[in-house]
Amino acid sequence: MAVSGSTVPGSVQESGGFLSASALKLIAVIAMTIDHIGWMFVTAESTAGWIMHFIGRLTFPLMCYFITEGYHHTRDLRKYFLRLGVFALLSHFPFWWFEYVASGGGDIGKTSVIASLFMSMVAVHIYNHERIPAAFKLPLLLLLSVLGKYSDWGTSCVYIAVAFEIARSGGRKYQAGAYFLAAVYYLMPFVSDLLSNYTYYRHYTYKAGVFLPVLLILCYSGKLGGSTRPAVKKISKYAFYIYYPLHLLVITWLGAHYGGQ
Repeated sequence: MAVSGSTVPGSVQESGGFLSASALKLIAVIAMTIDHIGWMFVTAESTAGWIMHFIGRLTFPLMCYFITEGYHHTRDLRKYFLRLGVFALLSHFPFWWFEYVASGGGDIGKTSVIASLFMSMVAVHIYNHERIPAAFKLPLLLLLSVLGKYSDWGTSCVYIAVAFEIARSGGRKYQAGAYFLAAVYYLMPFVSDLLSNYTYYRHYTYKAGVFLPVLLILCYSGKLGGSTRPAVKKISKYAFYIYYPLHLLVITWLGAHYGGQ
C-alpha cells in the first residue's frame, strides 16, 4: 500500500470512482470470510447460506484484478511471484483441512485460491512476455487452464486474468466490461445444468454473485488509500496472504470442535 490518496503506479487516470484499492481489498476479505463461515456453519440450501455465498463470489475476481494490476507496477516481479508461490504452498494445508471438515470428510483434490492467484499472475506474464512467440501463447494458456482445474477457482483463474489484461489499456470501464463477459462464460456451464435440472441446481444460483465485481470495479478510484505509516504499509503488503490461511485455520478449528453445518 502507499500514501493515502496516491494513485496506483501505472494505472489509467480516471475520475468518478470513490473506492480505493485498500477499500476494495477490505471488501473482498470481508466477503471471503462471510463465504467461508457460510460453508462451515450454514446449510448451503438455506436462504442465509445463499446470501453468504452470493456475497463470497466477488472475492476472487477482485483479488485477481489487483494481481493483474500489481503485475505492471511491482518493483520486483520475481519477488511478487515468489511471495505468491510461498503463500500458495503455506495455504494448501489450511485450505485442504477447511474443505475436508466443511464437506464432512469428502475427497479433496484442489488447492487454495492463492494458487489460483499465482496462476492468474502466470497467465498475465505469458500474455505480456515478448520472448514467447504469439503462436505459443494460446497453447501455454490452455495448459495453464488444465492446471487451474486443481485450484479453488478452476480454469477461470486464467481467462479472468487475461480478460482484465486485454482491457487494461482502456481503463476500469473496459476492464469491467471484459470481466462481465468472462463472468458470463464462467456461468454458462451452470446455466446449462440449471436448465436441465432446476430443482437440484436452484440453490447454486448464488453463483450469479460473480457479477458483483463489475459494479465495484466501476467504483474504483485508481488510488491506493491506506495508512501513511511505513510500518503499517509494510504489514498491509502481506496482510491478505497472512490472513487467508489463518482465518481458514480458525474457522476450521471451530467447525471441527463445535460442529459445522
